[in-house]
Amino acid sequence: MHLNTGDIDKLTKQAVQLFWETRGRAEAKGAAGDRGGRAGATAGKNLDGFVQIIADLIAEARIEGLVAGIEKRYVTLPGYLRPVKDWDLVLTRHGELLAVFEFKSHVGPSFGNNFNNRNEEAMGSSIDIRTAVKRGVYGESHRMPYLGWCILVEDAYGSRSPVRMSAPHFDPMKEFAGASYLDRYEIFCRQLEEEDFYSSAAVIATPKDDGTAWGEYSNMSDDTSFERFVRRFWEYLATV
Repeated sequence: MHLNTGDIDKLTKQAVQLFWETRGRAEAKGAAGDRGGRAGATAGKNLDGFVQIIADLIAEARIEGLVAGIEKRYVTLPGYLRPVKDWDLVLTRHGELLAVFEFKSHVGPSFGNNFNNRNEEAMGSSIDIRTAVKRGVYGESHRMPYLGWCILVEDAYGSRSPVRMSAPHFDPMKEFAGASYLDRYEIFCRQLEEEDFYSSAAVIATPKDDGTAWGEYSNMSDDTSFERFVRRFWEYLATV
């Protein structure tokens, strides 16, 4: 199966632009209630463009029996450490869970506490569903599904600036020294794959103004790019 790089870039720009436009409308609407950025963050539809890219990819593969659930009633899955969790896309075939995806965003001005929250959410979700599969929640001998995690981060001074850190007992890993929050997300995504928490993980950096106007975005590295994220899943589809 062939995947056009130009198409991925075009679709990514459209999804980035939709994110900023949807968030902007939500913030404008919420301003009357003095919720501002919080309204944009909780709008719920900001990342639909990325979900749709994966859904369209599944449809394009034309594999019999695949069902891609993106509506709320189709994306709730049982866990092991918690009863259930809502994902963004759930792929099944004849009752077998094949893949799940989660898309997150992180917009300033606060990058500190929210960075830790995003990391902990991603790790917890992976541990929960992987343990549920191993413990037979999805049936005996159910194979591990494909797990995808992607985060869109505002490309801004606060996300690009080096972050100070201190640890009184032991030294942090050297690659974190002088790293910005965007750098940390890049490291995080690489490690999520290296340690088999997720099958693929990506971080997308996008400035608010140019992202709204043209869907402008950039990658932190080839290994954590959204193009690679899409391609890895496309390769997986060829094996199911």
